[in-house]
Amino acid sequence: MKNLLTIFVLGFSSFAFAQQTSKAEMLDGFGSFNCEIFLATMDVFYTQLNNSPTTKGYLVVSGDRSTLRMKLVAELLVESAVKARNFDRSRVEVVHGQEAGALNVRMWLVPVGVDKPNFQESSWNLTFDKNDEPLVLDSEMTQICPSASFETVAKGLLQANQTGMIYVIVHGNDAGERMRQLSAARRRLGKVDPQRSRFFLRHSPIGYSDFYFAVGNRSRLEFKSSF
Repeated sequence: MKNLLTIFVLGFSSFAFAQQTSKAEMLDGFGSFNCEIFLATMDVFYTQLNNSPTTKGYLVVSGDRSTLRMKLVAELLVESAVKARNFDRSRVEVVHGQEAGALNVRMWLVPVGVDKPNFQESSWNLTFDKNDEPLVLDSEMTQICPSASFETVAKGLLQANQTGMIYVIVHGNDAGERMRQLSAARRRLGKVDPQRSRFFLRHSPIGYSDFYFAVGNRSRLEFKSSF
C-alpha cells in the first residue's frame, strides 16, 4: 500500500507540474543576491526543467546602468552553476533585459510550442571607465562558486571597450608550476585575441589563475608580477 501511495503521489505531482507549465510561468524573481543564494536558486530552476523535458528556461536579467557589474556577475554565475552541477547549458537562455530600474533576475519556464513572454530584451551598454574596478571573470581558487566559462561575457566586454584587456594573475610555487598554469590559462583564452590579454606571474604555494577584465593600463596599478 505504501508503494502504491508513493507512486500515486509522484504521478500526481508530475501531472500537476504538466498542468502548471501549459503556459509560460515565472518560477522565481529576486534582486540582490550572493553566490550561495544564486546557486541554490539555479538548483531549483533545473529541477523544474528536468521534470519537464519539453520546457526551456529563460533567465532574464535587468537593471539600470549602475547595476551593470552585478548583471554581469549573474551571467557568470549561470555558467558557474552549469559547471558545478553538470547541468545541460542548452536548457537555459540568458536574456539581457531592459536597462531600467533596480537589479532584477527573473527565471521563466516556457514549454515548447508556447510563445515566450515579452522579456523587453535590450543591448546593454557594456562600456567601462578607466577608473572602474576590475571585474572578476573567474577565480580558480574560489571555495563557494566554482570556476566557470566566461568566454561570452569577455567577448562582449572586449567588443564594447577598445582599450579593454583581460588580465590574468598566474600563481605557482616554482617556475615550472607557474609555466604549467600559464599554459593552462592561455588555453582558456584560446579564442581571445592575444593582443587583448596580459599575464602576470606570482609565487604561491598552490598553482591557479585569476582572470579579470579592466580598461586602461592596469598593470601599473593592481597587476604586477612578484616572486
